[in-house]
Amino acid sequence: MTINENFDRSLSFDRLMIKSCLVEPAALKIQSQYGVCTVEPKVMAMLQVLAERPQETWTRAELIERIWPQSDGGDESLTRLAYLLRKAFADTHQVHDLVKTVPKQGYYLSATVDREAVSQAGEIPGAARPAVMPSRAQDLSPFSLCVLPVTEIGDTKAYTLLCDGITRDLSALLSRSSALEVAAPSSTAYLAANRVAFSKIAQALNVRYLVNSTFSVFEDEITIRVELVDSVSERLVWSKKYTAGMKRFYALQDEIVLDISTAVASKVKASHRTDEFSFREFSLGAYERVQQAKNLRANYGPATARQIEALLVDALAIEPDNPLIKAELAVQLSQNVVSKWTDDEDATRALANRLVAEALAAQPNDPDVLAAAGIVSTMFHDPDTAIGYLDRVIRLDPISAHAAAVLGWQQCLRHADPTGLEKIRTSEMRAPHHPRFGLWATYRCTAHLFMLDYEAAEPACRDAIIRTPNYYQPRCSLAWALCGLGQYVDAKAAIDEAKSFGDEDIAIRFVDEMRKWSSNSPHAEEISRVLDKLLDLSASEPGVTLLRA
Repeated sequence: MTINENFDRSLSFDRLMIKSCLVEPAALKIQSQYGVCTVEPKVMAMLQVLAERPQETWTRAELIERIWPQSDGGDESLTRLAYLLRKAFADTHQVHDLVKTVPKQGYYLSATVDREAVSQAGEIPGAARPAVMPSRAQDLSPFSLCVLPVTEIGDTKAYTLLCDGITRDLSALLSRSSALEVAAPSSTAYLAANRVAFSKIAQALNVRYLVNSTFSVFEDEITIRVELVDSVSERLVWSKKYTAGMKRFYALQDEIVLDISTAVASKVKASHRTDEFSFREFSLGAYERVQQAKNLRANYGPATARQIEALLVDALAIEPDNPLIKAELAVQLSQNVVSKWTDDEDATRALANRLVAEALAAQPNDPDVLAAAGIVSTMFHDPDTAIGYLDRVIRLDPISAHAAAVLGWQQCLRHADPTGLEKIRTSEMRAPHHPRFGLWATYRCTAHLFMLDYEAAEPACRDAIIRTPNYYQPRCSLAWALCGLGQYVDAKAAIDEAKSFGDEDIAIRFVDEMRKWSSNSPHAEEISRVLDKLLDLSASEPGVTLLRA
């Protein structure tokens, strides 16, 4: 998968009327008399495809082929999109059951689609008309921008992963300025791949400026030409060509970031890597493996976890002193321990701890390294240390959605602090495109469980199951919530279902992991009591719910 080549160019970007809702694909927007909501690119793509044949069943294979033409999609990802599409129409527009499931086959759109009802002005029947339309410039932050996918010049396309990485890196580095508002690269990729005009991309993402870049390599020299376009005036504000040897790639990136920031506003100073890191020699092979590992996170599971680990091990063999690769690998190893996807937990835990310590020693103030340290501490049941690291990350990089979600989760665990739930919900709202979006529902349901709120935990667990349908953990969490509510028959069913995604001992291992985490909770005693019931149910025969007092 690449950022630039992961969308079906045949999708129609015509505006649609569906159930009195105006759908604007280019803007990723759905509007009705009840309000306006924005959806992530792949959700809109699913709606566009379903709208081609309304009230006719699309098989799962057909949808996967159209939405992920480069064959990187899967059943779990499609289930997640259907959930988000239903949620968008139901929550904002009071339209329920729009997307129907055909068991063991696929989905269909249970509504007519009217393209003629969309007037040129885009008016919605029953929607209030504003008295005066303000100019677009008044609605935009003067420091808002998006980084369009970097385009490789030439026909070989030998550096697509490098272009993906440059796009991600420029977005991430620019976003670390507290003054800049940077759009997510996944949204710009969707629109750019479908050849939407610059002005429409800016309008869809609600940004003032677009960063457009081209990339080429000749022998061992790279050339990057960067343009900054004002979407309101549709004028080129600034452009510059950068040329350097491949080994100075990191330093070149930082130079581009600082120049863009200065061009947007002279008072903006974007944070950047330390000189020690910027002037490291660059290895294309290692960099491409890291980018490929990041791409794989979009469809996470046991198989992809093993692939990610292998890619990062290879990258580290190429660049054995790179702190960012060490940090990425440490996170993956710690997650493998928690998910029981490793044969030797003690050795894997020791390696993860060593790698993150080495990364911190080399780059103690880098937000990515600090985030890795916080996540590893979280996975290994040290919430106080995790909270310390993750709090520093948010101060350095306020839009780091995953760090915020993990931080909120740990605050609920360690201090039964309900404000932690708001951090998780905010991450879900702001970054539904994020590769770890599915896991955040699991964080939210266990956060409720750590705070003994079983009623809120149950629907959150079911939400997590929908988002990650092939993962055993949310089903075990659901059994935990149902035990807390005294619904033992349903809890037993949830345990049995979890076993189908793991093995007969999966509940035992789950409870062991939850005991380690909850030992840090102020509610440890009550949590342990309910987990005892879950164990009793797991050991009982089907239909038997004998529990200890």
